Amino acid sequence: RKSFPGIAEMAKLDATIRQKTRVLNFSGVSFAAIGKGHAIGSASLVSVALLGAFLSRVRLSNMIYISGVNTLDPLFFTFLIIGGMLPFAFSAMVMGSVAATVMDIVSEVKFQFERNPNLCAESHISSFERVKPDYLACVLVATRKSLQEMIAPTLLVVLSPLICGLFFGIIALTGMLIGCILSCIQLSLSMTNAGGAWANSKKFIERATGDDAIKSGSSNVYVASLVGDSVGDPLKDTVGPALNVMMRGMTVISLVFADVFLGVNQGRGVYGA
Repeated sequence: RKSFPGIAEMAKLDATIRQKTRVLNFSGVSFAAIGKGHAIGSASLVSVALLGAFLSRVRLSNMIYISGVNTLDPLFFTFLIIGGMLPFAFSAMVMGSVAATVMDIVSEVKFQFERNPNLCAESHISSFERVKPDYLACVLVATRKSLQEMIAPTLLVVLSPLICGLFFGIIALTGMLIGCILSCIQLSLSMTNAGGAWANSKKFIERATGDDAIKSGSSNVYVASLVGDSVGDPLKDTVGPALNVMMRGMTVISLVFADVFLGVNQGRGVYGA
C-alpha cells in the first residue's frame, strides 16, 4: 500500500488513479504503525524474559556475592541512568545515519543530471537523445552507505554491556539493562506513533483542506507538513524498529557472557571493590 503512489507516478497513470493510491498509502502508513506497535510489545516481553534469565543465571552461581539488587546502591543507580540515556544516543546516531545516506543519494542524483542534461527529458526529446537514469548507482550508494553508517550504532549495542559487565560488574550491568529496556520501550512507542502521524500530516492536509493557498508550497502549514513527513518516515521505519533490536541485543549479549562477567573479580568487575 505504501508503494502504490510511487508506482503509479512512475508508470504515469491517470490523476484519478494516483489520487486513489494516495488513500491506500494513507491507510498503509497507519497499518504499518499498528504492526510496529505489536512488534514493540513482543520485543519488550522478550527483553524482560532475557533479563530474567540473566538474573537467574547470576543467582545460580556460587561465585556471585549478591542475592539481589538494592535500588539505592550508588553503582546500580548510576548505571540505571546511563542505561536510560543509551537509547537516546542510539536514536540520534541512527537518525544521523539516515540523513547522511539521503545526502549521498542526492549528490549521486545531482551528479547524474550534471553529466546528462537530457536525463528524464520530456517526450519531445527523441529516443536517441533521451538518457535513462543509472538506477543501479543510486541503489549501490544507498546499500553501501547504510551498511557503513550502522557500524557505530552496532558497536554501541555490542560493546556497552561487555564494557559495563567486565569493568564495573553485575550490579552495574543489571542497572544499565533495566534503564535501557525502560527507555527503549517508551522511545520506540512514541517514535513509531509520532512518526506515523507526522508522515500522514501532508496527506491529511492535501485531502481534507479545501483551501488551495494552504496546499501551496509557500504555505507555512504545508511546509511544516513536508518537514513532518521527512522526519516521520525515519522515525517510524528506522529508529522505532531499531530500538527493538537494541534492547534484545543487549540482553542477549549479557546473558551469553554472564559466566565471563562472573569470573572477573567474582562478578564485581575490574574496578569493583
